[in-house]
Amino acid sequence: MTLLEGLTSAADLLLSWPLLLFFLLGTLNGLIFGILPGLSGSVGIALMIPLTFGIDISEAIVLFTAALSGQTFAGSITAILLNTPGTAPNAATTFDGYQLSRQGKAGFALGISAMASSLGSLVGVVVLVVLLPAVRFLILSFSYPEFMLLALMGLAAIAAASRGSLIKGLIAGGVGVMLAFVGLGSWGQRYVFNTLSLIDGVDVIAVLIGLFAISEVVRLLKQNRPISRVGDMPLDRSQVWQGMWYVIKKPFLLIRSALVGTGLGIVPAVGGTVASFMAYYQAMHTTKDGKFGRGDPRGVLAPEAANDGKDAGAALPTLAFGLPGSSDWAIILGAMVLYGVVPGPNLLRERPDIVWIAIIVILAASWVTSAIGIAASRWLVPVTKVRPSLLAPIVAVLALVGSFGLERQFVDVMFTVGFGILGYYMKIHRMPVVPLILGLLLGAEAERSFHLSMNLFDQGLLVFLTRPISLVLLAVTATLLVGSIWSVARRRKKMAAEAEVVIAPAEMGLVAFIGAVMLLATLYSYTFPANEGRLFPQVVGWGTVALVLIFLVVAKTPVLRSRWGYFISEELIHFDASQEEETDEQDAIEVESEEVQARRERALLLSLFGFLAVAWLGGLNLVAVPLYVLVLMRWFGREKWRTSVIAAIVTTGVIWFMINFILSSPIHWGLLLEPLF
Repeated sequence: MTLLEGLTSAADLLLSWPLLLFFLLGTLNGLIFGILPGLSGSVGIALMIPLTFGIDISEAIVLFTAALSGQTFAGSITAILLNTPGTAPNAATTFDGYQLSRQGKAGFALGISAMASSLGSLVGVVVLVVLLPAVRFLILSFSYPEFMLLALMGLAAIAAASRGSLIKGLIAGGVGVMLAFVGLGSWGQRYVFNTLSLIDGVDVIAVLIGLFAISEVVRLLKQNRPISRVGDMPLDRSQVWQGMWYVIKKPFLLIRSALVGTGLGIVPAVGGTVASFMAYYQAMHTTKDGKFGRGDPRGVLAPEAANDGKDAGAALPTLAFGLPGSSDWAIILGAMVLYGVVPGPNLLRERPDIVWIAIIVILAASWVTSAIGIAASRWLVPVTKVRPSLLAPIVAVLALVGSFGLERQFVDVMFTVGFGILGYYMKIHRMPVVPLILGLLLGAEAERSFHLSMNLFDQGLLVFLTRPISLVLLAVTATLLVGSIWSVARRRKKMAAEAEVVIAPAEMGLVAFIGAVMLLATLYSYTFPANEGRLFPQVVGWGTVALVLIFLVVAKTPVLRSRWGYFISEELIHFDASQEEETDEQDAIEVESEEVQARRERALLLSLFGFLAVAWLGGLNLVAVPLYVLVLMRWFGREKWRTSVIAAIVTTGVIWFMINFILSSPIHWGLLLEPLF
């Protein structure tokens, strides 16, 4: 069967009723699991596999591929409205999408996300169709040196993401890379501390949920005001249409971002999260008047276009060579093998209809999901107007239970709480969290590829300089670093006469704390048995400690701070004679408000440790969840007893239903109750 004949056959099959039904079921699955933090689309796809035995392979492909493609836009809904990415690749959308929600423009952001997702998927599918016949050379040209430099390029984007806090961004990146070394690997156990729960390393989902969801819960309840700061913004669909039209007016950014996602999706094991972050960075550095991180619409357009573009890109190595381009496609690959269909060159020759079904469904599911999101926008946007005392407790327990996830390890809940507290302090002291995430995602791959390049190629470090693709990646990496430094230097020159860099003592304390932890981790690495296993932890550790010392020296020395302060912090005091001092009465009100917020902040952080203690002893699902909802709503939110109790009961019931009937996971009873059950 030729490719053209396969396309005709696929079109006929997709118009039949059974496949349309499976398409709708798969899309619904992607929507549900994409919108729930912690429950990624991979979970939804995996849970469907046991339910599909006995159906035709074409029906199974429709079901799985629709679920995969449907999750992308769904994950952006919570990223925009609640600052909680539904899936890991939606993390980059939170930076500007959530800020737009706080400005009363949630509908505008949702419109951008929906249209960017749809058109990004279209661009990705076009690239997939064009490259499918000749993709073999492209895929096989990448070897370990290219994987190493690709990871290095992603890590170089740490500097690009930091914008005005270059040193803090690099320090955060060092922390993320060091976290990537936790667990059992090729060189034995590292940073496991004889704990079985750490054998598999640090769970990325737990870190993401902590950095974004838990830190935002603390901020919301501390300030005790709705997400949107605009009280009279009309909640109609006009904003959504404006957002969609905005994407149409940015064709070059859309295409560039989708191509970034598609290109990185083609490379196996890179992942959609890296693609969305890289698209965000390219948007940031190709615009002169951007306000990224403060509600720039392009900060939503770029990552969402890349997210859907990467699905088509990841399909390429999966279908053409049997190399899964992402974790989602790995599950689909396994399901195809169960049905006796082996992806690869033979699939293109013998069953091109299966390939075309997957391609068409990728595009159709993205458009259908976006259409559903647009239709539901009238009911989604009001979420940003809900009182924090009602919204934040629900987000908190969903995030904490979601972090328990498929692994069902309580240590992931501990990671979520720990990184939630760390993320909160990083945000209030303007230390970027993006580099930490990228470091965690790319650190292990960079280390593995480096050692394999050294062992398999008899060229030493020259192997990275003698391959054409490697040279291109090195050039891009150098451009990212030089461009970031030049951007900061230009900003310093422009603002030198108008503003002064200020580093608060608490900010220096946070950096010093991170430096102390990294110093201990570096010293501990000398106990690792294998020399190769020590190399990267020591290089990263000592490098991060050196950056911490540079930060502290510059921060404490006035002369150095005036000259180099722009490289360590973006906190500025502007000299503006037109600004009048506040009255004593206003100052007193503000001080009182700050004191109240400080007390509430301490209590909120302590409540997280209380949640962990109760969950560890009495169980996560049926004991800690209702108690925590009750405490947050009644004590911190001052809601009525009846409202608090009803919310606690309903939330617990929903979570119990999800765990038993959706995840088929056992209830977590805790240390004291587990012997009884």
